[in-house]
Amino acid sequence: MSKAAELAKFIADGTLGTDVTNIKHSGGTNALTIDSTGRVLTPARPSFKAKPSGSATTIASGNDLVFADVTSATHGCHNIGGHYSTSTGKFTAPLAGVYFFSVNVYQNNTSDAEVDFYLNSQQVAAIRGLSDGASYDTLNIGTILKLSASDEVKARCVYGTIYVETNVHSFCGHLIG
Repeated sequence: MSKAAELAKFIADGTLGTDVTNIKHSGGTNALTIDSTGRVLTPARPSFKAKPSGSATTIASGNDLVFADVTSATHGCHNIGGHYSTSTGKFTAPLAGVYFFSVNVYQNNTSDAEVDFYLNSQQVAAIRGLSDGASYDTLNIGTILKLSASDEVKARCVYGTIYVETNVHSFCGHLIG
């Protein structure tokens, strides 16, 4: 179907015909795919899931969470677009939009602990756990942020000590739209 015919069909009945399954950038990269059941896939959408690498460790107050493993397929780790830095623990927004972020860690059993999200240098979300002295408790925090291109988001232990294990803890985020 020619472009003119596709446009005429769209104007006439609001559909793009049966042959449209991919919307591509002029360079040929698929930006959006609609599968045979109508599901919309966006394979280039910025997204990451990072987990600690190596053995379990503690992270003290004043330290950023830097999770270096974005390749363990068995844990669903990924770094689509490469916008999460495994050396700094920061996600840099490639474009303006609304993003979701989440982190989960253990609170050390001997002290209270707080983990915060930072947008650039501004604290934007926090979770605090109070120690019972007997067991590790899980701290989970999630937030939605409106970012400009080049904004940076990181998680930081700001109080007490947290404990992270490679098989259970992660920091993740993705562009919502």
